[in-house]
Amino acid sequence: MAGLFGCGSDESEYTAGGTPRDFFGDIERGPQLALASTRSMTIAWRSFELTEPTVVYWTENGLPSTRPSDGPGTEHVIELDDLLPDTAYFYQLQHDGRSVGEVHNFWTAADSPDAAIRFGVFGDFGCGCPAQYQSIGVLNDSQPDLVLTTGDNVYYSGNAREVRQNYFVPMASLIDHVPVYPSLGNHDVITGNGSPFLDSLYLPVNDADGSERFYSFDRGNCHFISLEVTDRVGDLSPGSRQYQWLVRDLERTAATWVICYFHHPLYSDSSHGDGPLLQVHLAPLFDEYGVDVVLSGHDHTYQRTYPMRGGLVLDDQMEPNYTDPQGTIYVVTGGGGATLYGLRPSQRLAAGESRRHVVIFDVVGNELNLSAVDHNGSVFDRMKITKGVSGDGG
Repeated sequence: MAGLFGCGSDESEYTAGGTPRDFFGDIERGPQLALASTRSMTIAWRSFELTEPTVVYWTENGLPSTRPSDGPGTEHVIELDDLLPDTAYFYQLQHDGRSVGEVHNFWTAADSPDAAIRFGVFGDFGCGCPAQYQSIGVLNDSQPDLVLTTGDNVYYSGNAREVRQNYFVPMASLIDHVPVYPSLGNHDVITGNGSPFLDSLYLPVNDADGSERFYSFDRGNCHFISLEVTDRVGDLSPGSRQYQWLVRDLERTAATWVICYFHHPLYSDSSHGDGPLLQVHLAPLFDEYGVDVVLSGHDHTYQRTYPMRGGLVLDDQMEPNYTDPQGTIYVVTGGGGATLYGLRPSQRLAAGESRRHVVIFDVVGNELNLSAVDHNGSVFDRMKITKGVSGDGG
């Protein structure tokens, strides 16, 4: 297994990384933001000892408000509601009336569906290594409104120790002020079918089985869909529960932009290669419902296809500025920390690099911009999609 999951430039075998930033005092993990909206934010953390938790929060020119929990415990989840849209808030945790840790901050979502949003994406990062910290640093520098992950958030097996060491400790400088929405990778679910990781998160719940394993949410004029797509997942054929939920979800959304993200790619010109069954089951849905961008990981590279429909490349003459493309653009973003893989030449690839990176999306109205950014902060790939507006405003 040497060289497969290592994070170092020498492709050494995976080992748990250090802890450049651990947590304060009695905090075992967190705080993490979750379930962000225009008027609410959930703040979650875990303490080592039984304590009565409180969140004190305020705006820049406002008086502090206090939100206690329902009672003492070690797992703390407090929802702040009645907030102002598009507003900066500051907050601090308290245990038994005593302030713990530093002052954190967050922004609520804007209430206009056409408000500009920026979201970051990375995958295959959860090894607690220097490369992971670099990815998180690039994300923080970009000041995103939210972050998506394409899986393998916790190497190697997703056990409780690794969840703290390789997810919560490295991510501490991000999740305290930016809500993160992970999708599950194959390494995340080795232990307990992913329960150590999922039990520590607070994500949207689907209405198919009441779980957080796959889910969707809206932000601005974007609809985000997180699927569980790994080699450990069961059937994704048309009769399966997740497939039927996906169809219903796609039918319900009226968002301008539909972004779907998960771990195993449909199309990849790297080590793991294509997912033929995923192409059979999922690609027709993405075609039928006009999914704009599909994000995945698993192969530790950056890959971006031309628009594709029915397995064929379309509109490649527009590259890299697309107007009303007739297909879906597929992006593999698996260069968040784990050892990089190689790439094969391919006619469907508009861009491909074996490079550590994150991806930043900027969405304003009917325009979406993609920037692939390496660990030096250099943008090495750009792409734009513009959607036309019909005469009747449709």
